[in-house]
Amino acid sequence: MPWSAPQAVVVTGAGRGIGREVALTLAARGVAVLCVSRTATAEATRDDIRARGGTADALLADLADPSAARDAVAAWLEAQPHRQLGAVLAASELGPHGPLEATDIAAWAHTLAVNLLGNLAVVQALLPRMLDAGGGRIAFFEGAGATHPYPDFPAYSASKTALLRAVENLHRDLDPRGDFAVIAIHPGAVDTDMLKQATAGRGITLSNTTPAAESARLVDTFLHDSTAARRFSGRSVRVREPWSDAVVAADDLDPQRWMLRRTD
Repeated sequence: MPWSAPQAVVVTGAGRGIGREVALTLAARGVAVLCVSRTATAEATRDDIRARGGTADALLADLADPSAARDAVAAWLEAQPHRQLGAVLAASELGPHGPLEATDIAAWAHTLAVNLLGNLAVVQALLPRMLDAGGGRIAFFEGAGATHPYPDFPAYSASKTALLRAVENLHRDLDPRGDFAVIAIHPGAVDTDMLKQATAGRGITLSNTTPAAESARLVDTFLHDSTAARRFSGRSVRVREPWSDAVVAADDLDPQRWMLRRTD
């Protein structure tokens, strides 16, 4: 049977911010959601979904230990009947602040583990069943520093840039093996705890933030609209870009558009 729409979606970072909004949005549509976070906030999101009549489980997993996170998700999946799967990788941390000589390399490693390797490990746990089912949908979240230098939080910037290349690699890897689509979403400035942490004490005032619901809407479209999934796979899409116009455009997107590329 061809891949059609997700029966279940694993959401990392589901305890708060964008991840929580995504989990609530998908559950309201009738999708079963596994809420993953390092703390009990995942359980709070699960309980909220269930209170609204949705289906959800919670998994407390520290993505800083990618192998353990992979094994925990794989163990959950073994007990599930779902075959049509999606993954939304929203878990992230800012990591060390300041220039290289003033930061701890161990803190860099922790940031790379959480933002990149831990999220990839969750996908790795799902891929055997996705491949067996003939497809899947995978959405990562990038952020400031992936498209331009961000020396205030250099480990975060490096991890998000690496994530973009991982998205392109996964697209190339999975595209010939079934109905797969992989996307990186740039949410813009969203009023979350992470944004407060990033701007604290820096005299920065952000009056034009993007609601987390806009990110959730893009995720929902990507997971349920095959045209959107095919158009955006392997690309980085900003929430504030005219992405909805691109879904219905008659011609294909420029091969260089929304990609991690040199300009020469």
